[in-house]
Order: sequence, then C-alpha cells, then structure tokens
Amino acid sequence: MFKDASRGERLQRFLADSGIASRRACEDLIREGRITVNGIKVTDLPAFINPAEDHVVFDGRGIPKRGGTDAKQRHEYVMLYKPERTLVATRDEPGLDRRTVMELINHPSGSRLFPVGRLDYETTGLLLLTTDGDLTNLLTHPKFGVPKTYEVIVKDTLDAGAFAELRHSLRKLEKQAAKRSAGGGPVEVSPIEIELVQQKMGKSLLRVTLKESRNREIRQMLAAAGLTVQAVERVAIGPLILTGVRLGFWRDLEKAEVRSLYKAATASASGRVSQGLRRETEDGEPARAVSRRVAKAIAGTSRQGQRDQRRAEGSRRAKVEKSAAESAPSLVQGARPATKPASRSVQQTPSPSPAVPPPSPPKVVKPTLPARRGPRTIAPPKGS
Repeated sequence: MFKDASRGERLQRFLADSGIASRRACEDLIREGRITVNGIKVTDLPAFINPAEDHVVFDGRGIPKRGGTDAKQRHEYVMLYKPERTLVATRDEPGLDRRTVMELINHPSGSRLFPVGRLDYETTGLLLLTTDGDLTNLLTHPKFGVPKTYEVIVKDTLDAGAFAELRHSLRKLEKQAAKRSAGGGPVEVSPIEIELVQQKMGKSLLRVTLKESRNREIRQMLAAAGLTVQAVERVAIGPLILTGVRLGFWRDLEKAEVRSLYKAATASASGRVSQGLRRETEDGEPARAVSRRVAKAIAGTSRQGQRDQRRAEGSRRAKVEKSAAESAPSLVQGARPATKPASRSVQQTPSPSPAVPPPSPPKVVKPTLPARRGPRTIAPPKGS
C-alpha cells in the first residue's frame, strides 16, 4: 500500500524532518514497528506517504501533517561544547542514570533536536544538534567523507621513528576495520591524518583527522597502537570550528556556518559521485543515483550555489587576465598580432622579443585550524 512512490515523500525523511531522529535512526524505528500510517503499522522499506493527507503516529503520538505549500520548515542548528561524562543520546537506557546532552540544551524554539553523529562518554568537544535530517545524513554517511578533527593527549613522548611507526599502525588498523565492515572484500580507505603538535613533561599532543566514520573510537585505535590516551576532544567537523562557546554551553550556528557545512559535504559528494559514476560506467553497470537535494547542490543550481559559482568564475577570470597582462612579452615594433591561431601543420618561427623572466611559483601555505579559545596545551601536574 505504501510502496507507491507517487504518494509523495519517503516515510523516514518525513520523520527526520519532523525532528523524531536522524534518517537512519528513523529507518530502524520503522523496522521495529513503532510507526503507523492511517492506523496501519509500517515495517517494510521503502515506504512513501502524502505529508499533507496521511496521519503518521510514532509511539502513540501523532506527528503534525505538512501541507504542500509549507513543505519547507525552518530548521535549527546548535553547536554544543560537550563536557566529559555526558551521553550523546536523546535518553539513557533504563536503570542507568547518566546525564545526556539533551539535558544541557533548552532551545527557545521548542524543536526536538537530535545529535549529528556520536562522541563517546568521556570525550569532550564539538557536537552538532539539529532538526535537519538532510544535513545529518550528509555529515554522518561515510560516502560523503566529511572530516572530523580531534586533539588527543597521550602519556608518551614520540620521536621521529616512533611517530612514523604510529602512522603506519593506525593505517593498518583502519584497513582491518574497513575490511571487517565490508565483509572481507577489497575496500578503498581514506588515510588518517595525524600531526604531532606539542611534547612536554612526558606527554604528547596529537591532532587526528578522520575522513570516514565506521564507528571508530580514537581511544581504541591509539591504545591498539600502544599509546596511553589521557584526553580526547573534537575541535572541528569539516569547516565548522569549535569556537564562541564555553564548556557545557551551546549556541546557534550562523547562516554562513550552515552553508559552509552543506558546501563541504556536497563538494566531497561531487568528487566521490563522479569517481563512482566513472568506475561503474567502465564496469558496464548502471550509475548510482543521488538524492535530488544533494544533486542540486552538487550541480550548483541553488541560488546560493549560483552566486558562489559566479563569484568564483569572476575572480578566476580576473586573475587570468592580470597574469596574462603581467607575463605577456611586448610586441616587436611594426609586428602585427595574430588574429587567429596558427595551423598545427605549419611550424612558425617565433618573432624575436625581449627575454621575459618566468613567473615565480606560487607560495604554498599550509592551512591551519583557526584559534577557538586559545591553543590547547599540556597542563603541568597539580602541586608543581
């Protein structure tokens, strides 16, 4: 009954946009039989509904209908500086009285926020909460590869040889974890980026960037590599930096920050989808399909995307014209500039012109994370 795609919207997307949970979590709720549509329990996917007419109920609670003209609702985006010993979940398991991140946020909109991804119980740092199921899917699904950056303090000092061995060990562990998740088949794994930031008093501060999440735990991976982990803090999700908020507090994201997250995720998706389409075409298999919203962002057909493209194109054209004007040799007196390119079959001798030095290569600057609340340092022991 609900298999007809012409009914309108996928049930899990409707639930996610209504603030029930992330899209993948909503799929689990449907399979568990906790969703009814017009009094009928839905357990099979895909399932499609008409948001303006069908009555959807989750655990006995009705979800408001959404008219066709008001299909685009306002979403909320919150940055939380998660403290340690706090559970990233909407509620704890029965019998366990642990504090959850939802207890730290009392948003004035009254919207039901849900966490984007996870941080373990002891890890501190940046956690994003939202009502936007599309953004949640872009930031958490492995195929989009949005990087997450962590700062880690370990109770070890690392020389050059030990640091190189650590990078090799982490790469090997990641390949093993990827093969297990893929059922033992060949997989392509993005490298783990690790940087040694500081060493002091027998401790080391590392910055680790993960581009794919397969339920990996930083603590477990570093412990398996032979290091003793003291503290882990997430400092960035893609271009979003942990800044402007104190430990245990939250703030709303700026519009520019939300756009940057969408842009980073869709840019990564564009590269991965184009590679996938190329690979599948060579194999003779049908190409993958992407959601309309992601495809629209990738193609740059949104208004913001079109403005960004025009801005970038104008900047690129200005740089090319400036470079050509600076590096072009002056014409010999009496010579006439060519009005059309010469034929490839005719070899022409270039007219003499003053020697022009080659342009200097561009200076490469290694990007660094902007300061958020002052650089993290290794604190001296108490009493010293």
